[in-house]
Amino acid sequence: MTRDEKFMQAAIELAEQALELGEVPVGAVVVQGERIIGRGFNTRESEKSPLGHAELNAIKEACAALGGWRLNGCELFVTLEPCPMCAGAVINSRIKRVIYGAADKRSGSCASVTDLFALPYDNRPEAVGGVLEKECSAILSDFFSRLRISCGEAVTAPAAIISPSGMLWDENSHIIRPNAAEALEELSKDHRIFAMSSQSSGDIEALLKANSLDGYFEGIIFLDRCGMTGAENLRLFTKRMKIKKAVCAGCSDSERQAAQTCGIPFIHAAFSGKKVKSCNAAISSLSELPEALRFLTRQSANKKTT
Repeated sequence: MTRDEKFMQAAIELAEQALELGEVPVGAVVVQGERIIGRGFNTRESEKSPLGHAELNAIKEACAALGGWRLNGCELFVTLEPCPMCAGAVINSRIKRVIYGAADKRSGSCASVTDLFALPYDNRPEAVGGVLEKECSAILSDFFSRLRISCGEAVTAPAAIISPSGMLWDENSHIIRPNAAEALEELSKDHRIFAMSSQSSGDIEALLKANSLDGYFEGIIFLDRCGMTGAENLRLFTKRMKIKKAVCAGCSDSERQAAQTCGIPFIHAAFSGKKVKSCNAAISSLSELPEALRFLTRQSANKKTT
């Protein structure tokens, strides 16, 4: 274990304490030389304060230990990339180096959203990311998974659909991200991801395999326009990829019958009279897409209560 990993492990142990208290599990330590002089974890919920971030708590304790507000030559180890508030505190406290585990795509201010350390402030700390990233990400994922179950997934995690091209859409056909396949692990923390395919399931299966995305999908919406063949493809695909929830959206009684024969729920889809040539075109013209998502999320909720 390297020096950075040793101190990051200490931060992870603090994140686990936050998890036990129901806080977002982020932990931080301030290090001077080879000695930890400040420890902290998230206390926003318990203290009812937006200032209760792990970094600020660790910096406050370190300042008390040294008897001053300057932490010259010190390092901050934190399990999640600092937000702008905490990055500002690092700059102002004269910390020379920040080492973080997981990147924060929503508010990370050392690289992800912006890089405050690259601006011409008096103090420009060095930032190193990805130290014990897997372990730091895992504890956050576990927390948000528990939160969705306890609070109700429909409220805490809105549904989203990914097309074979890797584009992520919300249930109202608005683009959330054009290249979602590259960051689906991060996106899945805040969205319930459903796949969408048309005619042959080979397109979405290729996306899954190319990006190692197995296990991120709660279900699939199949835009079936090829009768029994398409429905049978969907049945085999969901079995092969271990997708437990599926719904078939079609336009005719023959498609309904094909889906039902294969044991797949069917929703009548209105394509506004247009000939659909691709999944991306289909999603913008499929007026029943929200209903298809509601059907799948109801399936999920019913299975959890039985």
